[in-house]
Amino acid sequence: MFNLKSMATQLNRRRILLGGWAGAVGTLFTLGVSSPARAASRPASHWGTFTKGNPLSYCQHFAKEALQSIGCTIAASDNFLIIGTSGDVSASVTLVPLSTYKTYIIVIANSSDYEVAAKARSDIRSYIQKQQVIDYGTRLNPVKERV
Repeated sequence: MFNLKSMATQLNRRRILLGGWAGAVGTLFTLGVSSPARAASRPASHWGTFTKGNPLSYCQHFAKEALQSIGCTIAASDNFLIIGTSGDVSASVTLVPLSTYKTYIIVIANSSDYEVAAKARSDIRSYIQKQQVIDYGTRLNPVKERV
């Protein structure tokens, strides 16, 4: 059974853990927390978190590319939240800088189809995790080499 009070408690703990509002706002926006009457018709949601050893600016770039790689159009983007939508899925990536070269990432995907949401979340997460930076150089803005 879906318990909004339990979910609110978990979201408050995450917000405290993240040390700011970015994670909680992104999660609430994506999950679409609403009345219990709508809970039964809510789309399937999948989310996961991980830490990547790259600066925030690189992770922002990786997140946008990951959303576009699954066919999403970037609907909204700021320093800490990137939202992408397509006909089948809506997804968000929340980014929290932990240090200069470390970023905490939350990936959330929603769809009316359970399998589509699970695949989208998994694809976004694996795309971001597979990205590697060979040399940071003097710039923190990634430039992808065009072939």
